[in-house]
Amino acid sequence: MLVSAPGPLAAGAAPQSAGRGAAARRPAPEPAPPRNRRLAASLAAQPRAPDGVLSDPPQPRQSDGLRPAEGLLQRIACVVTLIPRGQVATYGQVAAQAGNPRAARQVAWALRVYAGRGLPWQRVVGAGGDIRLPPGNGLERQRALLRAEGVAVDAAGHLDLARYQWRP
Repeated sequence: MLVSAPGPLAAGAAPQSAGRGAAARRPAPEPAPPRNRRLAASLAAQPRAPDGVLSDPPQPRQSDGLRPAEGLLQRIACVVTLIPRGQVATYGQVAAQAGNPRAARQVAWALRVYAGRGLPWQRVVGAGGDIRLPPGNGLERQRALLRAEGVAVDAAGHLDLARYQWRP
């Protein structure tokens, strides 16, 4: 009677060795690329207008070695800095200008990533001309910032896109 080793083995497959030696022979995974420190440094060094908004938007470069998602976030940040005072753009409009018209949700994420770095985040609104932040969690602040720029926003956070929408 022939006795086989425990566990299934495919035809022609060599058994794997167990123990610490097998794990030590595996190649180490490549380290993840570092966060884009150059972008953070360039944003910090950018000249700012008196209201704290970047006056010279950072320009994306292909040599930054960015992962695709980081490149998209950087392009979104560049587009948002181009929106003039007193005008607004929709999340979808910013995504399209950044080169990915289906990335409206990533625009919201990019605004969070770049929070506190001088981006005029208040100039990005929903497609219907509504401030998409909830009451008590940013709506009042965005409304006040837009009103300070001369944009008429009602108490519910709605504005007239036909009048204030940025047309690049």
